Amino acid sequence: MENYFELYEKSADSFRSLFCRRCFVYDCDYHGCLEQPKLSIAEQNAVALNLKEKDTLINRGRNCGNDCFLGRTRSSSVNGFSKARAISATFGWNKKTRIICARAYFLCSGNFCEMAKILGDKTCMEVSELCEYYDINDRTLPKEVQPPSKSRRSKKKKNGRMSIAHLQKTIVAGLLLGCTLLSYLFDSQNGVVNSVQIKIEPCSHEGPCEQGVCSCVEDGIFCSKHCHCAHDECKIFFPGCQCQRGRCRTKACPCFCAGRECDLDLCKVCCADEITAREKGEAYDCNADKTKDEKQQTSCQNRSIALGRQKHVRMGRSNLGAAGWGLFVDEFVAKDEFIIEYIGEMVTQEEADRRGSVYDKVDRSYLFNLDTKTVIDSTRKGNKTRFINHSKKNPNCACKIMNVSSDFRIGLYATHDIQPHTEVRILYLRQDVVDV
Repeated sequence: MENYFELYEKSADSFRSLFCRRCFVYDCDYHGCLEQPKLSIAEQNAVALNLKEKDTLINRGRNCGNDCFLGRTRSSSVNGFSKARAISATFGWNKKTRIICARAYFLCSGNFCEMAKILGDKTCMEVSELCEYYDINDRTLPKEVQPPSKSRRSKKKKNGRMSIAHLQKTIVAGLLLGCTLLSYLFDSQNGVVNSVQIKIEPCSHEGPCEQGVCSCVEDGIFCSKHCHCAHDECKIFFPGCQCQRGRCRTKACPCFCAGRECDLDLCKVCCADEITAREKGEAYDCNADKTKDEKQQTSCQNRSIALGRQKHVRMGRSNLGAAGWGLFVDEFVAKDEFIIEYIGEMVTQEEADRRGSVYDKVDRSYLFNLDTKTVIDSTRKGNKTRFINHSKKNPNCACKIMNVSSDFRIGLYATHDIQPHTEVRILYLRQDVVDV
């Protein structure tokens, strides 16, 4: 008899290659076609089963209705199917539907009532009969396949690359000093601190993360949740924080110190309210029916970009002489508070150099380096942040590149308290800008 779990893997190959596991969409314009996981679907199923607790309607003893499979008599389930029931079980089930049923069995942990909802036109009784007749059950799920053992690599340190021990020490030191890992990495060859953000590309390899194998180790960055390594065993995996809710905007928070926003998949304590709302299928609003003090205590304060918690801003005539237009805030902004995200067209470094030569001739540029491979250009596409003016004497905010779910994004943060109807000004890092 055919194994429908294996047939699903063959049928879903094209969908798997086009699916973006960072945005959860197909044919993503932002990340493109990322490398597929090294583990096959069958192997991933086996690994997930080891971590997933069975919680089916059988164990809970619930009955979804008069036609529920739980209403079958004990004798019918023990003695198996009669010939007539075997024929009825296969009637109307084409091969495609049987393959989908096998996948639904894994996703629903054998919950026939939930499987019937996915299939749409079948009852849970029909689903249970099909699974029993075609032997779709836990016994036929693929067993976990262990990766082949690899010989230990030489511990000789390659020139210009960090060892695992050095990287771990750098992580700890960077967190203690309250700076990001990338801004603390020390280049032993030229003796300078590397402050350029390295584009995050998830690693995909067999075995532990080590030099010559893991791209994250080679780049000197943390492994993320999108990496295909074993997170429980990875020595450079960033685990998130365990801060109490409302206390993630201090140097005691590992995420905040590392220049990262808290992640729902990693920071289970501070993001508890948002996680609960999503599990219920509700829209999360940290400001609903709460006082100001309650907002600070019950919501994570280190997810401003991810949740779009921007301030009310407007465009107006600048107070800086001949600067033209400027950006103003219409509400009070506290020190270190998020104002708005700098967005625009994402271009390569080569394209940015070409455009930059044109922008220099008109003495106007909206280019902003995001990482080693990407530049943000808000000349044609962007928001009101493109009207922010430069001020060396009186800047009241600064741009900060944040790691939001393994994607770098640029946020504008207040350097001190800003009163309503005040123009927002930053200190440009270009050398050719006239001081105001």
